[in-house]
Amino acid sequence: MKKWLKLIIVFSFLFVGCSKEEPVLNRGSQDYIAYYKNIEENEIFYEESNFYQISAELVNKGNNTYNYYIFIDNPKIAMYDIKVLAVEKDVLLADSDTMQASIGIFENSGYSMIPYQVNAAEGFYKGLMLSGETDKDSIVIEMLVS
Repeated sequence: MKKWLKLIIVFSFLFVGCSKEEPVLNRGSQDYIAYYKNIEENEIFYEESNFYQISAELVNKGNNTYNYYIFIDNPKIAMYDIKVLAVEKDVLLADSDTMQASIGIFENSGYSMIPYQVNAAEGFYKGLMLSGETDKDSIVIEMLVS
């Protein structure tokens, strides 16, 4: 009888040890994946916006490494709880080994821009900046701003 009891206990540990649950993604990770997939599926991107100014800069760090900076500022309308994801063109989510530039997706506090109103303590900014790193001396960035 004791032999069977020990055998049942051993098998129950084996079955419990073999089951694996999928990891639960937090809200920021879910949003990041959704935004990334939206960018991958989108076919039309605009080079400018009627709602804010956008500019970018690529800086050579040496050693075949470049930093890119994307500036979103001078809002023309009130923009609340801003979320932005910037992805290098043709870099698929499945193939990406690094996080792409983002703002507002993983942070607990929101980012807002209202024309002529700045109060960083309350989350109202004049502009936002995203940055990333690449090994290419020329890149095309596709973005989703919400």
